[in-house]
Amino acid sequence: MRFLRSLFLLSIVGLGMAVFPSATLALTIELDTEFSGADAPTGPAPWVVITVEDVNATTVKVTISNSGLTGSEFSESVYLNLNPAIDPTNLTFNQLSGEPATFSTDTDAFKADGDGFFDILVDFPPPPGSQKFEAGETAVFEITHSGGISAADFDYQSASGGGNGTFTAAAHIQGIGPDGNDSGWIGDGNGRVPEPGTLILLGMGLAFSALFGASRRRKLAL
Repeated sequence: MRFLRSLFLLSIVGLGMAVFPSATLALTIELDTEFSGADAPTGPAPWVVITVEDVNATTVKVTISNSGLTGSEFSESVYLNLNPAIDPTNLTFNQLSGEPATFSTDTDAFKADGDGFFDILVDFPPPPGSQKFEAGETAVFEITHSGGISAADFDYQSASGGGNGTFTAAAHIQGIGPDGNDSGWIGDGNGRVPEPGTLILLGMGLAFSALFGASRRRKLAL
């Protein structure tokens, strides 16, 4: 009987991983820490949320949301890291929605304040010339690499540049401070959420619930 229960449990876990493989391939980065010494954005952290999701073997979708910014605050630039095994200059970008951005890439080429070097710079030029990437807005784009790329390839820390530490991602925020004329830098001090581990634990929890629920029903029936 114990053997059958174990076999049943393994079957459920295996089925869950087979049915939901694509749902596990995502990374959420919450920019919730002001690290440059400026005033923090007014609203509750996280101020900017970045989600990287697998589209296929060679493309990921990146969503940048200014969900926690308020008032006159806006994102001027966003910085991302990449797996060192991938040459960032071989990436191509396709913006799907949101304020128009420009994309620059090179290994450890872009420094966020004094606190780390990043591989990808997503720049939202302020007026004149472009509309600001304002509070509450979202920008979505795809990144493609012909040799293959996944959300996990963005789960890397910036190269050390001194200052207050390294980050998975960062952003330069304008329009903060009492008069709305200041700027500062935010990073993911506490908010990095790799989805695979979370969903696997959830699947295991559901499997155990199903197993012991079935066992309890059999005992009650007796």
